[in-house]
Amino acid sequence: MNLKNFQFNSEYPIDKIVLLAEMYAPDINAVSTPHNLSDIPLIVGIWSTSSDFSSTRNCGMTRVGADPVICWATKTRIFVQNYAYSGRPVWVRIYGFFSRESQATAPATSNKASKFVFNSEYRYMPLVGSYTVTNDQTIQHNLGYKPRVLAWIDYGSAEGHVEPIQESRPSFYDLTGDPSISVTNNSIRVIPANVPGSKVHLRIYG
Repeated sequence: MNLKNFQFNSEYPIDKIVLLAEMYAPDINAVSTPHNLSDIPLIVGIWSTSSDFSSTRNCGMTRVGADPVICWATKTRIFVQNYAYSGRPVWVRIYGFFSRESQATAPATSNKASKFVFNSEYRYMPLVGSYTVTNDQTIQHNLGYKPRVLAWIDYGSAEGHVEPIQESRPSFYDLTGDPSISVTNNSIRVIPANVPGSKVHLRIYG
């Protein structure tokens, strides 16, 4: 039997979600909530114009104004800002992870902690690699196909500021100092922000 056929495989770490939150952004003014974690979470968000999330889109990054709903995190809070449809109200779900070098702990985010956390009825995304990059770099993943990649820019400021990076930004953003990633079948090009002390956190899913 091929061990890689198992649903859960010890060759791949399991992503631990350390933050779950829902936020309501009624207009263009940024809203925030404390995350109560001892480290800055790497957050991803989905948003909807419906409270039941009947249709959703991904939250974008703050440094590119074309993204209609954006999210970011600091050492103490998570933020959402709503540019959708000239300030039409939106609902946002936030998921957060810790970076690969974090030593922080977090309380359980499941209300079913007394039951099995892993359920073989559900597939999962194998985490095949995680990196922290501080300069313009190309990472060879050599998977032979284009993987799902999540990335965040960490500006390293005193108050902390970490936000998602969108994949395959147009090349002119590279020239203005905005971070970007580009993913191919064999590699990932990472361009951090032109800010001293900044770095990029990457997660690669196979």
